Amino acid sequence: MYVTVKTMMAINEFYDASYDEVHMCEDEKVVAESVLAVSSGSEFLFDVYETTDRGFKVSDDLGFSTKISLVMAESDNPRDYYCFAPGAWYKQNEFAPDRIIGKDLDCEYFWQMETRFALPLFAMQNISSG
Repeated sequence: MYVTVKTMMAINEFYDASYDEVHMCEDEKVVAESVLAVSSGSEFLFDVYETTDRGFKVSDDLGFSTKISLVMAESDNPRDYYCFAPGAWYKQNEFAPDRIIGKDLDCEYFWQMETRFALPLFAMQNISSG
């Protein structure tokens, strides 16, 4: 869960936390629940995901947006994975120009909009386990 709050001084404060509970409902919805409290006392309740024939979608209220993050399960070191994003990232991008995403595997995050790629696809394969 991620929340950005604009303070009285017009400064953005960022908050994040993990879900407390995740369960499947009978109507093909996945409910991931938790309350994220911020320093001002506001509390935010998160999220309902609906399955579709092409994947899943996030159900949001007007005025909210959702950020999806995928985590490397077997290792948190990008060097342990081959990556694939059409037209942007192949294996470990060792032969790519310096400015290309994935070239510097020491980065903490690799931010990209899915509309930047040829397809909305990103895949990772653990090198040792396949």
